[in-house]
Amino acid sequence: MPPKTVALIFRANIAFSFIAGGLLWASGAAPGFDAPTQWAFDFLDWPIDGRPGAPTPLSKLMSAIGGGVLVALGVINWLLVAPAVETGDRRILNAALASMLTWFAIDSAGSVLSGAAPNVVFNLIILALYVIPIIAARRA
Repeated sequence: MPPKTVALIFRANIAFSFIAGGLLWASGAAPGFDAPTQWAFDFLDWPIDGRPGAPTPLSKLMSAIGGGVLVALGVINWLLVAPAVETGDRRILNAALASMLTWFAIDSAGSVLSGAAPNVVFNLIILALYVIPIIAARRA
């Protein structure tokens, strides 16, 4: 697959999972706009059953912080990693791969420990969508 195509697929994943996902997460801090975030949290802790319940002030704060960090990571990936996917810059690709594997390990362990093990399945999907273009770019 041509590097420009791989970078386009990578950017589509970044736009959806990091930027849109981060904005959705951050909306959990805004009264009147938090219903989609609550539904997403319930969906990620499959089955959809009303868990985790009403947002608390702490969960709203964590939504603001986490959503902001996720969008910022999306911007970094869009501006730094996606071009590296096109050029095959192994240093940046290796750093991106290491950071995603670190995220996966911590997020998945925390999900299991907090009783939200189904989130690991969604983490695996995001990880695969991120890692496959990076591995393809490293081989080119």
